[in-house]
Amino acid sequence: MENKIYPVSKGSLTKAPIFDRRANYKNWMAILDIEDLAVRSFSRRFLKTPSSQKTFLYYISTLRVGEVVEFAAEKEGRNRWYGIVRGFDADNLELEPCASFKEALDQAVFFKRNQDIQKDGPIKVLNLTYYWASKELRKVGVVEPSKEDKEVIRGMLMAQKNKEEGQLDYKGLKKRVDAVVEVANKHNIPFALIGGLPFIASMLEECLRRANIVPLYSYGDKEGKGGSYTHNRFVCTSLKDEQRLETVNAALSQGHSG
Repeated sequence: MENKIYPVSKGSLTKAPIFDRRANYKNWMAILDIEDLAVRSFSRRFLKTPSSQKTFLYYISTLRVGEVVEFAAEKEGRNRWYGIVRGFDADNLELEPCASFKEALDQAVFFKRNQDIQKDGPIKVLNLTYYWASKELRKVGVVEPSKEDKEVIRGMLMAQKNKEEGQLDYKGLKKRVDAVVEVANKHNIPFALIGGLPFIASMLEECLRRANIVPLYSYGDKEGKGGSYTHNRFVCTSLKDEQRLETVNAALSQGHSG
């Protein structure tokens, strides 16, 4: 779905995705705040409204890019609209629509994770590949799990050898992939660096997305056959992940160190 643009005047929204001025209708705009990541519990932070909503609907000065907002216009039945704040200025508010409440909650969880990580420093990317991260990758925010968790990851990727020998157990592989996703969830990092053969990577990608973790690949250049590899940027395979990924590559282009 394409992003929607709504007009702003004097710091207030003047048009909303849904709004009903008829008597006995309840209208609100609220930010979804995640309180507990483990159980995905949330609260609503209602935006202030002008004394008269004939022209100005909601004050939006407290919004932050990436936050998830909820609009309501209800009398008896439920009528809600959810979107992600993608940008705003003195004249416009840009929102990316969410197809469902579940998607909105997923995005709110992602925002909370990202905020928690940034409190401790630059954005981080959890290494879920077989190899330990190079010094170059560590400089751009790639971090390692514990040694025990690394063995769980390597156990999943060793399934490549079993496939080559014609002994791959897909049910067993799914269990190993689920175990790796548990490792990622435990570290509470919204980005994960992955690799391996396509049949493993595609399954891991899907499972990570369900856990609201963005799977990334390292893209770069190799100097000749057997030469050294130079990391250039992170890439993803889903268009829905692109806006999330912009934050990571922007940090890389600025040359920050993790």
